[in-house]
Amino acid sequence: MSTLWYTRPAHVWPEALPIGNGRLGAMVFGGVRRERIQLNEDTLYGGGPYDSANADGAKHLPEIQRLIFEGKYDAAEELGQRSFLGRPRRQPAYQTVGDIYIEMDGVAEVIPEHYRRELSLDKAEVAVEYQAEGAMFRRRYLASPVHQVVAVTITASHPGAVNLNIFSSSPQPRTSVDFETDNSLVMTGHNSPENGLSGKLKFALRCHVTTSDGNVTTVDDQVQVREATDVTILIAIATSFRRYDDVSGDPLQLTLHQIESCQGLGFNNIARDSHACHGELFNRVRLELGRTNQSSKPTDERLRDFAAGVHDPALVALYFQFGRYLLISSSRPGTQPANLQGIWNDSLDPGWGCGFTININTQMNYWPAESTALPETVEPLIAMVKELAETGGKTAQVMYNADGWLCHQNTDVWRASAPNTGARWSFWPVGGAWLCRHLWDRYDYCRDTTYLQVIYPVLAGASKFFLSTMLRDPVSGYMVTNPSSSPENVHGIGGSRSTLCPGPTMDMQILRDLFAHTVEAAELLDEDELLRKDLGALRDQLRPTSVGKDGRINEWPDHLVPSEPEPNHRHTSHLYGLYPSYQITPDHTPELADGCAATLLERGPAETGWAAAWRLNLYARLRRSVEAWGMLQTLLCEMTYPNMFDVHPPLSKAYSLGTFQIDGNLGGAAGICEMLIQSPAGTEDVLLLPALPAQLAEGSIAGIRLRGGWTVDLSWEQAEVRHVLLHAGIAGTRRVSCGVVTRTVTLEAGEHQALIGPSMEHA
Repeated sequence: MSTLWYTRPAHVWPEALPIGNGRLGAMVFGGVRRERIQLNEDTLYGGGPYDSANADGAKHLPEIQRLIFEGKYDAAEELGQRSFLGRPRRQPAYQTVGDIYIEMDGVAEVIPEHYRRELSLDKAEVAVEYQAEGAMFRRRYLASPVHQVVAVTITASHPGAVNLNIFSSSPQPRTSVDFETDNSLVMTGHNSPENGLSGKLKFALRCHVTTSDGNVTTVDDQVQVREATDVTILIAIATSFRRYDDVSGDPLQLTLHQIESCQGLGFNNIARDSHACHGELFNRVRLELGRTNQSSKPTDERLRDFAAGVHDPALVALYFQFGRYLLISSSRPGTQPANLQGIWNDSLDPGWGCGFTININTQMNYWPAESTALPETVEPLIAMVKELAETGGKTAQVMYNADGWLCHQNTDVWRASAPNTGARWSFWPVGGAWLCRHLWDRYDYCRDTTYLQVIYPVLAGASKFFLSTMLRDPVSGYMVTNPSSSPENVHGIGGSRSTLCPGPTMDMQILRDLFAHTVEAAELLDEDELLRKDLGALRDQLRPTSVGKDGRINEWPDHLVPSEPEPNHRHTSHLYGLYPSYQITPDHTPELADGCAATLLERGPAETGWAAAWRLNLYARLRRSVEAWGMLQTLLCEMTYPNMFDVHPPLSKAYSLGTFQIDGNLGGAAGICEMLIQSPAGTEDVLLLPALPAQLAEGSIAGIRLRGGWTVDLSWEQAEVRHVLLHAGIAGTRRVSCGVVTRTVTLEAGEHQALIGPSMEHA
């Protein structure tokens, strides 16, 4: 079953259960006397539209570059900190709207008999039920992607047993609450000014309450319901955000329209539509890994038992599907992309601003999207990258005197593209280039040339920036980025405490992909012959990935000698070429693959959830099942809250040291898929069970997408293939391998082919 369930209410936020429709997010606590529903809307950030480009930056750029080439990294960082950061230096944060509280009249805050709180992943619905005062009470909660409301229903088995009060609360400093009718609460407000930016965003929350048989009135600052058998609550939230440069919307009218559009439908009809819309995405992929007695236990008990060494393969399947559920719930066509916490955040000042960190985190959010059959969830990311090409074009022109566009390590709803926060983190010009990989992957899976025409100008613009700005390294002779860094990692070259350097390995790997994808797209569309030639020539002048004398992948240029003050650094940036890229594989570049393994060994255990997830995927690509399983254990045992949210940094019993970040959940889901099936880019290969751990020796997975428009179903027993079913959405040929066995399958569009047994004979 795809269900998380518990025998008591949530006491703290990381125990509450998430629902979302891509735009609206809610955390349901399941309290008996007082229910808390914490709410988010995905465009509610601090501040307002702004241009992040620093008009004075360009005049200081040559001096920063000179200092870096001369090895004066600390001086370069100090100059950059003073003169080359964007405006403002810190981006506005993603913020909570507030809470709706439902206070049950005359009910004590004790855990009653038969209490159960659950989240059904296949329905995207939370349910709470319990027995009190001789009656059974049941609540249901969902965030409808069809009707754009959070809907709640409360029913009792005895007529007239529901008596409650509903009120709102918000940490937002500029809010007011009104009651337009006896059954409608309206909270309006403005977002907070932040980092010198005026708060220019208006927002509104409407809470509409109906009952079939009770009395609904307004008393003081609450909506009061008495002697009801059932209550339905509809919550609509909107902001004045229309686009990153336009906040002229009318949230009061939007929320009124949303309520009026569905208030006559009733909860069951809203739920029916919501279940169908969610299920169309969620039910595309099935994963079964076997069941034990653990499957019947509450989820928090299963997590504790798993950490104690109890075998529970079905918990791995649940974790995989929970990751897919979170992505569906936080990223849908027309919404913002999933941020550091998806869409769920209860603070005005969350960790790292809860925006889009694009030196790993935002990208990791979308790692499972294509392979686990959720391509629609990538559409908000594609839309954001297209907007970044607009703002990043100005940043390129103003700060670099360059063509094309770029984005550094962070962005937000206002699409800031200049470096921010600090030089050591943000002087990294390939964040946008890495995002372009996701645009290309979307094409590689669907092979739709109409879509390729849409994204090609974005790819070409990103490539043109580097044609304009890359410099020849005076020592190595290669063309390099400058200034740049290997994200967040201090190199220690010559005793420096800076991250800045010329042409780190990750940059070269990302640009190798960007240039190749741009050239291939141009060839397919018969565009820009001169650009193709220029990019091909520049790609040939990129420093190749290399192995150092210690057997590890060099993270920085070969001629530099780092001391690496943080040998266990959380980022494994220089292994981008192994994952998510396919520049390094055990088959085609064995020396580099061994160098990646040595690097991972030296880096040691992960210190954050997302770092463990990245290592999981890296080990899966290396086909090292023991180490991959170890990283998955780290995720589930050390970096997972009771509600299965990922933790950054590792778990604290008091939750005072941990922050939820969604990337670990989504990267973890991608890693589980990588252990079972891989579809290498640029090949016709399909690898089955490439990193299957002994603990998952039996199972089945269905609906996994392959590059080139194919899908595959797979089942296995005793770690050997039992049955494979390939479906071709596009005509082609695939080489299907499991261990030493390889079979070639050629299909026309719409055809299927089954392969049977360990030898994978054609059926």
